[in-house]
Amino acid sequence: MDPHTFDGGRTQCESTNTELVYSGYAAGQRYNHIAYTTRYGGPANTLCLPEDPELSNISFKSSWSLLVGAEYHVNGFAQDSADNDVRCAVCRNNNASTSIMIPGRHSCYSGWIEDYNGRLASGHQGDTASSYICADKNPDKFPQEKSMKMVACFILLV
Repeated sequence: MDPHTFDGGRTQCESTNTELVYSGYAAGQRYNHIAYTTRYGGPANTLCLPEDPELSNISFKSSWSLLVGAEYHVNGFAQDSADNDVRCAVCRNNNASTSIMIPGRHSCYSGWIEDYNGRLASGHQGDTASSYICADKNPDKFPQEKSMKMVACFILLV
């Protein structure tokens, strides 16, 4: 565990104890493989891709893994959030050496200080594996573009 947190849904850090490392867009494995019925597996974790990537010019023809942008699958995150891109921020706590997410609680245990509070989210049980993330209760405003194309999707759990 390190003092960095993934703030799903925001482009800035909320706590006064934190500083923004970078902001970007959440991404992961495609949520279903209907178009690729023989291709299952691959990574399950969610990434926060920076807005200013430095891409390589390496191309692999036979072995690859999909990495696609994430979208909200339901409106439970915020009004009119379904099918919108998930923004993210990677934040660093300046006063801590450890940062953890405690799922299923709204408050910290004794001795811990809250930097961020959100809602537990992941992909759907019938789709490809995904990681659990803490999605912001009040995500940043969404761009007007809605697509529902080749995406990693998030639904609320609690």
